[in-house]
Amino acid sequence: MPWLLREDEVLATLEVAEDRRSRRRGLLGRDGIDGALLLRPARAVHTIGMRFAIDVAFCDGELRVLRTVTMARHRVGRPCMRARGVIEAEAGTDGSRIPSLAEGRRDRDAGHVHMVGRDAEPVGEPGPQDVARDV
Repeated sequence: MPWLLREDEVLATLEVAEDRRSRRRGLLGRDGIDGALLLRPARAVHTIGMRFAIDVAFCDGELRVLRTVTMARHRVGRPCMRARGVIEAEAGTDGSRIPSLAEGRRDRDAGHVHMVGRDAEPVGEPGPQDVARDV
């Protein structure tokens, strides 16, 4: 299973939804999620019919975080037109480090994360820390 990394910090295990069916299903029907879900391509998300609130990070094609939000259940989110993917995690859990991606940042990008894993192609700009974490 792929991992979501920021610099040398492992943020979460990562499920990837890249085909139409898996993106449409997303987190619907689940009682929670361990780790996070990457929806690609995606510019907007909703929580209609979901059983829990989510933390959302809108990312560009290189997984630079453009914006983070927390969405309550049964809401439709505002699209982020520059986004090419969305990372979702259960809100308020220790496993959700999405809000921390934007902490202390004042520039245009909220942060930069990487995805690595045994069965996954690296996404974004891989660095030496990715090789060390590819288990």
